Amino acid sequence: MTIFALSSANGIAGLAVIRVSGHHALTALKTVSRKSHFEPNLMTRTSFYDPESGNHIDKGLAVYFAKPKSFTGEDVVEIHIHGGRATVELMLKALSSINQLRLAEPGEFSKKAFVNNKMDLTAIEAMGDLINAQTEAQHKQALSQMSGSLNKLYLSWRKDLVELVAYLEAEIDFS
Repeated sequence: MTIFALSSANGIAGLAVIRVSGHHALTALKTVSRKSHFEPNLMTRTSFYDPESGNHIDKGLAVYFAKPKSFTGEDVVEIHIHGGRATVELMLKALSSINQLRLAEPGEFSKKAFVNNKMDLTAIEAMGDLINAQTEAQHKQALSQMSGSLNKLYLSWRKDLVELVAYLEAEIDFS
């Protein structure tokens, strides 16, 4: 199933970003934009329309990330529109009217990234820390953990523990 959700903060803002991830992400973008082609990794200016009513929703930007080179490891689309509540609600309603699309559950994009081996659990936790960082020190720590420092530490501990278990088993077997 292809999922979508508001990825930027909820509320009135100059910009809202809606992310779509899954097999039908590009089809959804083509449907709401009425364009037939999008180059991967290239931001494209376009208009967006409700697929059922045909009403114009907004003018904005869209970018398509082809799998596996995306956050989730699936085809991903980001739709950048104006951040007014009505505009965001109209875009979410338009996307929900497309077959095979549904609103994402909290954390589901990160879950897909984990399942598709794009991030490990320590990096996902660090991403949450980065989002919630309120100080420069918290920010720095979260970035370090996202780059894999904590995972490397845990893997070195695992290696040491496996080696110790092997020595213990050898001692028991050959004592």
